[in-house]
Amino acid sequence: MEIEEHAAPLNAQAQAILTTLVTLIDEVHSNADKIVIPARLLYGGQDRPLYKASAELLLDHLASEDKRVIGYPHAGHLMTVGEDAAQLNEDIFNFLETLDW
Repeated sequence: MEIEEHAAPLNAQAQAILTTLVTLIDEVHSNADKIVIPARLLYGGQDRPLYKASAELLLDHLASEDKRVIGYPHAGHLMTVGEDAAQLNEDIFNFLETLDW
């Protein structure tokens, strides 16, 4: 079988996933003013700059009073691996501990 025959269904599936993701992102941004719960927006400093900008933009629109953007300077897109992973995990744990469950 040719590579193209295998690639076509994968490309279609990837396109469908990306379309769904873009829709989800648009919905979150459109409804950010309704989010009143505590929020932490995290990004990797080694990732593309648009992720930091997106987090800051979303932060400005959240209705929550307890909100913060946190950057991890040594992290890339997969923040849970690499040099900042331990700090990321600790920050998430500490944030969850502050919530009134």
